[in-house]
Amino acid sequence: MKFLRVISLMAVIVSAAGFVKQADANVAQDLTANYNKIVKNCGASDKPAYLCSGNLIRFTSASTSYHVWDPSYQSYTKKGIPFMYIRRDIPIDKAFQNKTLGLIYYPSMIVPKGKIGDEARCLFPVDGWTDGRILRCGEHSTYPTASKACQDQGIDTATSWINHFTSIPDNGSDRLRHQCGFDLSNVRTNTANIFNEALKAQQSLQAIRGSYSYNELLINVAPLTVNNLVAEPAKLPIQTFFYMVNDQGQSGLDDARYYQRDYYTQTGLIVPIVKATLDIKTGKMTYSYSDSDQLIK
Repeated sequence: MKFLRVISLMAVIVSAAGFVKQADANVAQDLTANYNKIVKNCGASDKPAYLCSGNLIRFTSASTSYHVWDPSYQSYTKKGIPFMYIRRDIPIDKAFQNKTLGLIYYPSMIVPKGKIGDEARCLFPVDGWTDGRILRCGEHSTYPTASKACQDQGIDTATSWINHFTSIPDNGSDRLRHQCGFDLSNVRTNTANIFNEALKAQQSLQAIRGSYSYNELLINVAPLTVNNLVAEPAKLPIQTFFYMVNDQGQSGLDDARYYQRDYYTQTGLIVPIVKATLDIKTGKMTYSYSDSDQLIK
C-alpha cells in the first residue's frame, strides 16, 4: 500500500461568532477520545467499531499538482482509498515516523451534519499490497486463489487468518500479497465481529514478529466529477490535517498549512492542524493543538 496520495457548518458559525480558537483546540481532545475508545461494535452486529471509535488516518504527500483529498489514479480506478485504523490497543509501525503529514477522517457515526460518512470495503491486518489486487479488496494477481476475500475461504477468525498468512515462507512481500482481506461490505453479515477478528490478527502478528505493523482499511471513494476529482470536497469527513516531526528532524507543518489553505480556498471551510507524535517504544499516537500552527484561524 502507498499512503501517498472540517470544520462543520456549525463550526463555521462558531468561527463567525469569534470562538474559532476554542472549536479548533478541541480537535486534539476529540481525536484522543476516539483513539482511546475501545468498543466491540457501534450498537449492532453490522456496525463495526471503526464507525464510532478510533482514528482513520491517511499519510500523504503535498503537491501543487493535485488536492490532497482527491483520489489517486489507483484509488479511483480500483474504487478504494487506503487508510489505517489506529486505536490505543493497536500500535502502529515505527517506520511511519518518517512520514510527516496526512489527514484524518471522522468516524462515520459522529461526522458533523452535512458531511458524508466513510464506508469501509475491507480490512487487511497488514499492508495488503492493494495496488495489485482486483478493486483493492479482491485477489492479488500473484496468488489469485489464496488471496481472495477471507470469508470466501472460510477464514473468519484471527487464528485462521494467522494460519493462512503463515502457510507460505516469509520471503520478501510474498505473505503480504498472499494474505486475504476481511470483507466489510454490506453484503456480509456480522461485520462488527469480522472487524474485531481482523484487529486481533494484527495484534497476534505483532506479537509473532516482535514489532508493530499497520493495517490497511479501504474506504469507498466519494462521488467524483467527470475528471475524477471529488465533486463536493466540502462534504468530505476530514477532521484534521496532521503533521509529524521525523527522526531526521523534518517537520510536515509547512505542507499541512498548505493543505489547510488549499481546502479553505476551495471550500471556504477551515480544517484545523494538529501535531501527531508517535512513541517509537510503544507504537502509540498522541495529538496536540497549537494556535501558532494554524495558517488560517
